[in-house]
Amino acid sequence: ISFTSVTWSESSGAYSLVLNTSDSEFNIKTNKTSEGEYANNIWGYFGLGDNDLVVEYLAFSMYGLKDSSGNQKIKFISAIFEGTTPNTGGSGDYDSNNLLEFTSSWTRDHRTIIMNDSSDNSADKLMKYSWVAGNNAPLIAADSYSRTFMAKINEDSNSGVAYYGYGNDGGTSGGDHANRLSITNFLCNWTGPGNDQSTSFKQNFAQKQVLTRSGTKSMWTPSESYIDYAPTRSCTDNPSGGSAGTRVLNQYSTGDAATHVVGTAPFNYGLTTSMGEARLLSSSELQDISSDTVYDAINAIVDPTAP
Repeated sequence: ISFTSVTWSESSGAYSLVLNTSDSEFNIKTNKTSEGEYANNIWGYFGLGDNDLVVEYLAFSMYGLKDSSGNQKIKFISAIFEGTTPNTGGSGDYDSNNLLEFTSSWTRDHRTIIMNDSSDNSADKLMKYSWVAGNNAPLIAADSYSRTFMAKINEDSNSGVAYYGYGNDGGTSGGDHANRLSITNFLCNWTGPGNDQSTSFKQNFAQKQVLTRSGTKSMWTPSESYIDYAPTRSCTDNPSGGSAGTRVLNQYSTGDAATHVVGTAPFNYGLTTSMGEARLLSSSELQDISSDTVYDAINAIVDPTAP
């Protein structure tokens, strides 16, 4: 990147660096809050070029706290802006703390990551990740759900747990949209034939994976089966009951003809080697998290930007 201007400043223990180009702006600020403790804030945007003749920008912000023991709490946010330059002036697209606003003029791919990274290997390391498709989706009823993943790992025990599900802020504007950073339900038929996002979810359910790590290897792998089910509205392979033989090619789980099919070939709905048998989901595939203490512990992750 060829910067057109670079500005360095220092005031009351805070150090700031601003970098500009014709289509980019980077702001870096480090503040020493006390002896051995630091707060770091990075925010800005950079141009991605033209996509179908629409100029796109990736806007981002990252705020982190690090204490004297080396424990870190980080929050990262990013989103795509189409046809408009994000406003980094502390209002509108960014709040007073220079964090990218969820209610800004972003158009797609709004992502939030929160991490609590303990310097003690015997303590749990926690992470939350949520993604919303676009066009201020949570403000539109048709796509008010975030796709949310959260996990914890422990290096001493080489064990971990991860959850995946959907969050919903209720389609309201303003606020911190905390519900999209949590899993509120699970939609088994998110985009399949006959999907109905307004009714086809199981409240307080999520996909759960137990993770293990082999020795000093950095790869964490599921120790339970991967999620494996037919994408039906009710999250069961055959909600009407009966045997595997009651499943009919090109029919929904309700027995209705599968007419909403993408492409020219009919959809082989649930009649495959791995998804043909009528059954309920096993606990390793979908689990009620309403009383899951492990989920509660991960969901209680500390947001460094929270008041």
